[in-house]
Amino acid sequence: GALGRKLAAEARAPKPEPERTCPAPRVEGRTTVRGTVVSKKGYDSAFGFSIKMTVKVHTDAGCWLCWGTVPSSLTAERGDVVEFDCALVPGREAHFALFKRPTKVRVVEAAAQKAA
Repeated sequence: GALGRKLAAEARAPKPEPERTCPAPRVEGRTTVRGTVVSKKGYDSAFGFSIKMTVKVHTDAGCWLCWGTVPSSLTAERGDVVEFDCALVPGREAHFALFKRPTKVRVVEAAAQKAA
């Protein structure tokens, strides 16, 4: 039926190419990170409630991800481009890092501005 034809057409359609990942930078001390907020979630822990975000950073070599606590001064939403200074700690995978003690946090470009 129609569903079978639709599924067959989707199976033949070219798949979007997966984004190429690159290793997160290994830096001593602090660095500036600029990327797009891809997720934001609240977490309850022994230390209280905090909001964590994942930021995707695009480079010429590919993209990498970093994750950490959102400072209370930041009002970024998913899709916003943010910039901040932080310490990066290597994650479990090469293209993943944890950010600590973010400062000078700002929204560079709001997702709503991009859509307009």
